[in-house]
This record gives sequence, C-alpha cells and structure tokens, in this order.
Amino acid sequence: MRAYKVNCHEHSNPRAAILSELFNGFSKTNGEQVEQLTAAMKRASGVFIHGKGRMGMILRAFGYRLASKCTVHNIGDVAVPPIGANDLLIVTPTGGYPRSSTRFLEVARENGACVAAMTANRSGPISRLADLFIEVDAKTMLPGDRRRSIQPMCSTLEQLGLLIFDAAILLLEHPHTAFNETVKCIKRDLEQAFLGVSERDIDELMLKTDAAPRLFFDAPGRELQLLSCYAMRCYHMGKQVYVANEVSTPCMIRGDTLIVSCMDGADEALLLRMKKAKESGATLLALTGGQSVKIFRDLCDVVIPISLPGVKSLNSLQCSDAVYGQCMLLALDYAIAKSMRLGHIDENALIKRHTNLE
Repeated sequence: MRAYKVNCHEHSNPRAAILSELFNGFSKTNGEQVEQLTAAMKRASGVFIHGKGRMGMILRAFGYRLASKCTVHNIGDVAVPPIGANDLLIVTPTGGYPRSSTRFLEVARENGACVAAMTANRSGPISRLADLFIEVDAKTMLPGDRRRSIQPMCSTLEQLGLLIFDAAILLLEHPHTAFNETVKCIKRDLEQAFLGVSERDIDELMLKTDAAPRLFFDAPGRELQLLSCYAMRCYHMGKQVYVANEVSTPCMIRGDTLIVSCMDGADEALLLRMKKAKESGATLLALTGGQSVKIFRDLCDVVIPISLPGVKSLNSLQCSDAVYGQCMLLALDYAIAKSMRLGHIDENALIKRHTNLE
C-alpha cells in the first residue's frame, strides 16, 4: 500500500490543522453568494433540495433547520409536488459535474424554477444549469484537482457545506447581520466545542469501532443525517455498517456496536431502541450534549460528551443544536483521519469503496 496521501501525519497538532484548513475555506466564502441564496429562499414558494452521498446528507440536515422557516421538499420523498416558476432548487454537485441529477436541474429550469448550486468547480457542466452559485475552496475527488487536504476525500468540503448552510440559516434568522459576523460566530463556537472534545474519548471511539464486526447508527432527525456521514466513512474504511430506518438494516445481536447521537437526551423512542440493543448484547456508544451525559451513563458502555459552554455565555447567534451538529461531524471526521494516520491507511483504499452510482 502506498504512503498515506492525506497529510495528517505532517502536523504535530492535527486538530488545529483541521480547524485551520476548514476555517480558511470558510473565510474565503463569498458572502454575497450566500446572501443571494438567502434572498432566493425568502422569495421561493417552495425550496427543493437534492444531493448525493455525504453532501446529500449535509443538505438534508440543512433541510431540517430550514423547514421551520419555509416549505421544504427533499427530492426522493413520497410527497414531493411538481416544481414550478416560483420555486427554488438547491443542489450540491461539489465537483461541478451533476451526473445523475442533471435531469432534475433541466426540469427545474424548463419549469421556470431558480437553481442554486454549491460547488467547488463552477467551470464544470453545472455552470450552464444553475442561476446562483455558492463556491467553496476545498479538495474534490476530481482526477485533475491538485488541492491537498489534511482529511480524506471530500471531508473538508462537506464540513464547509454544513457551516455555509448554517450561516444561511443565521442570515434568515437575523436579517440585519452581515455574513462576516455569522462566520466569526460559527468559527468561535465550533472551535470552542471541538477543542473541548476529549482525546481520550476519540481514542475510545476508535477502539470500539475497530473492534466491532458490525456497526449500527441511530439518532433523531437532523442528527441522523450527520451521524450517517460518519457511518459512510466507516464503510469506506472497510467496516460493515447499518443505519436506522434503512431497508437492509438487520436486527442487532451480541457483539454488534450501536453508535447513537442525542444532544438533549429527551428522545424517548431512541432510548427505547437503545435499551433493546443493550438487551440483545450489543455495545452502546453515545454522543450527547454535556447536560445529558448522566442519562446515558448507566445504559451505555461509552459516552462522549460534546460540551457547548460558549453558546449561551457568549450570546451566540447560534442555537445549541447547530453547534452540536457542527462539532459532532468534525469530531467524528477527526477520528477517521486519526485512524488512517495511526493505521497507515492510504486514501485510495477508501476511494475504491466509494460508490460509482452518484
């Protein structure tokens, strides 16, 4: 196997390097583009979203927050109406090549809808199909992309997508706030939360996932989308993974590991499923907000608290749920990068397991 391409080993402090790369890309984001997207969402009768893979999960996580502010339709759901002239379609062909979603974009344009695209390659075919662009500066998986990243594949790009969409939510909630202020707020909150996650907890997460023959993932709503990003990376790492509510997910048995996320510990349905998993002999690992750790201590084998002390004390624009999701995604992706570094795993090994159906 060739030398590890993702250059995490080149940094004495990988956490700081990951934050630096992510925040550098975030600071380069064109605020006018995000403001144009926000204005388009305000005008739209309905906002339609469509994305594949991890970026599709990021987009659906955005949809959960956006749904409280406007009518949102996730293409592929059972109750998606026809798209029309007053609607907005948001897509995430990050490499600039829409491929399987090209026809969706063409239909939207044929029916007079506005199309907004988040991409790291505006010069690709997406340039003729979209009306608005959110351009991100991060490595893609395109063969000719010479950009480097401390993280594997498109991890930084996908994290940027989450931060930019969360910034758009802040612009909707605080219309008199400048984009640069939302960037400062998100960076401050995320840095404090991410650096507060214990290295020992990250190591325990890596140990449990490495030892498990099968990994199961469960969480409520938006958190399931972000946790599924980690599940996909675990699959790319060669693990056998199953996500709650998917048709191929089997029953858990002794020896399996269930990884859950629940920020506030108040989801009774999730707690019931966790108890059933425990009764089946599965190992339980929970990510949760700092105030909810006690709820999971007796039930779970490992509890990873994500403490959010700065959100209220610093009068943040963000809600705790948003910061928790940002930190969870980054912490789990950090665990993947660290596992690759310690295991001398080549990024190409992950790429070979990436689907070709996007």
